[in-house]
Amino acid sequence: MHKFILGVLLLPALAYAQPVTVEKPVLCDDTKSIIEFVSGAGNREQPFWVGKDLKSQYVMMVNEKTKNWTLVQYNKDIACIIATGDGHKQIFLGPKT
Repeated sequence: MHKFILGVLLLPALAYAQPVTVEKPVLCDDTKSIIEFVSGAGNREQPFWVGKDLKSQYVMMVNEKTKNWTLVQYNKDIACIIATGDGHKQIFLGPKT
């Protein structure tokens, strides 16, 4: 019953939600060059997480010392820096034993 009531209350809000397409510049180059740039002397970021979808792979690179991070989308030919920032924090540390 609670799920039904919640659904009825949220339905009007969802009706007004409109998807928005956003265009932003991204830096792309051959995969080797992008990975070398992110992990090179200036950044020293290392792979923290990897994932994939039907067409691409993704890697989250982090520098544990500086807390900088970079999200890279890539395939065998090209890679793009999707986002970058600082202050990363791991929120899931795995199951407690």
